[in-house]
Amino acid sequence: MTFHLARYLAAFFALFAVSSLRAQSADELNTQGDAHYEARRFTEAADCYRRAAEAGHPRAQTNLGYLYRSGEGVPKDPHQAMLWYRRAADKGDALAQAQVGFLYTHGYGCPKDYERALYWLRLSAEQNHPRGLANLAYMHYQGLGTPQDYTEARKIYEKAAALGEPAALYNLAVIYDKAYGVPQNSETAAIYYEKAAIAGHAQARFITAGLYESARGVAHDQEKSLHYYRLACADGIAEACKKLPKN
Repeated sequence: MTFHLARYLAAFFALFAVSSLRAQSADELNTQGDAHYEARRFTEAADCYRRAAEAGHPRAQTNLGYLYRSGEGVPKDPHQAMLWYRRAADKGDALAQAQVGFLYTHGYGCPKDYERALYWLRLSAEQNHPRGLANLAYMHYQGLGTPQDYTEARKIYEKAAALGEPAALYNLAVIYDKAYGVPQNSETAAIYYEKAAIAGHAQARFITAGLYESARGVAHDQEKSLHYYRLACADGIAEACKKLPKN
């Protein structure tokens, strides 16, 4: 009896050790993939993410899904993007859930399905993920699968904006700029446009530059205007490049 118990325990701990090693290796592969991606070595990143993803690592599965969506390091393939996002989403990865919801919203790699989009976006938002919150707010903002409700959209955008989500900051600016469910307020709109610009939102940078140039919602400031035009130009907005001085 004691001998058999000892063999059972030895086998159990050996299996536990192997499982821990596999999990650790997947973590390391995902971290290596992140490093390759930051260095723009996309093929190497894809290889690391794939190996970790195939071992069941949720964030690596999300990262691999992103590469298939963007076509970096692998051929662009919306169906593979959805496949890997869905695997991670099923494991509770909040970013993957937000992405699955986004894909169902726009019919990318799957038929459009607003009901399923809302299901996954709500799961992500329940985890307070900024992307999930912003995408859920968009559904209310546009009235996709749910009645259009600018007030509800604004409340959810505010939660995402508090977490620094650029798209949420930008859309709050639009809400105040265009008076969607709130009184028009150029000053509040300008605050959100600039916050979105600082967070890296390209269109917000272009608009913020124009606000400082025209003194709309902010005091005229040519230096800040040029600063944001340069950033927007670097982001690929051709109209911003035309605003820069020619040397």
